[in-house]
Amino acid sequence: MASEEVWTLDNFITQDVLGTGSYSQVDKSKSNATGVTYAIKCIHKLHLVKHKKVKYASIERDAMQKLQAADGFPQRNGRCCVQLFATLQDRDSLYFIMEYVPNGDLLKLIRDKPTVAQDESVIAYLASQLVDSIRFIQSEGVIHRDIKPENILFSKDWTIKLADFGSAKILPLEENNSISEYPLLTRCKSFVGTAEYVSPELLLLGYVDYRCDYWSMGCILYHLIFGTPLFKGKSEYLTFKLITDSGGVDFPSDNVSPSLEDLISSILIKNMDKRLTPEQIMDHTFFKEHSIDFNDLTTIWTPRPEYFN
Repeated sequence: MASEEVWTLDNFITQDVLGTGSYSQVDKSKSNATGVTYAIKCIHKLHLVKHKKVKYASIERDAMQKLQAADGFPQRNGRCCVQLFATLQDRDSLYFIMEYVPNGDLLKLIRDKPTVAQDESVIAYLASQLVDSIRFIQSEGVIHRDIKPENILFSKDWTIKLADFGSAKILPLEENNSISEYPLLTRCKSFVGTAEYVSPELLLLGYVDYRCDYWSMGCILYHLIFGTPLFKGKSEYLTFKLITDSGGVDFPSDNVSPSLEDLISSILIKNMDKRLTPEQIMDHTFFKEHSIDFNDLTTIWTPRPEYFN
């Protein structure tokens, strides 16, 4: 009979440190009961209280639980988002017991395998999964607000998983003409995100809505191609200035197909009302050229580890 998992802190043995942040650390840990490897995020309570970030830990937990319970999650075989199995605490810290995602993050791929990251077949594979992930989480009323290469992880079969929902906005379900829906145009005014991927409306207007996640995606596609962020100044202020002063995307190389160049340029428009809509993104020529059909999840989520070997 298979052993059942025991969700207590003393059941886990730390094997390695996967990452550290200003108030948290993520460890690779093995279960004594089952031998399964997990990623355990330790969040320091004192820092949360001191810096008034208690709500962000609750938001991260609630967003992950909400997405895992959604109907669309099993349809994607548990892909799209890192899974949360349990939350624990002791006197000093909170602990999130999450699935271990073994193949690192997108930033590591860009740094270690730049020629792979620049292959347009790989870009179509990653971009379609990212579009579908954003479509999925937003259909469940979650706006991520901090999508960046470090928060896009790779599973054992090289499909992506969004991570770190601490900056997310969880929208209330509303009744509109007898139809239940999430108000994706809700203005989110908290200043969250990472400088290179912040959308201009947050800087110029003081708010974002669901479109900020697609802006971040456009920035990531540029980063994949050229190995460096589109908006990168010598300071955070200068990075923000590059974003607010942007008059369009300058492609410093001719090695980009017209369709991919058009996709990125049409997403990264400063006036958010003139950007491609999610439907237009999914219907874009670039995805059609690579046989991506957003009505058929197998064209998106079929693993292609051979791309990364």
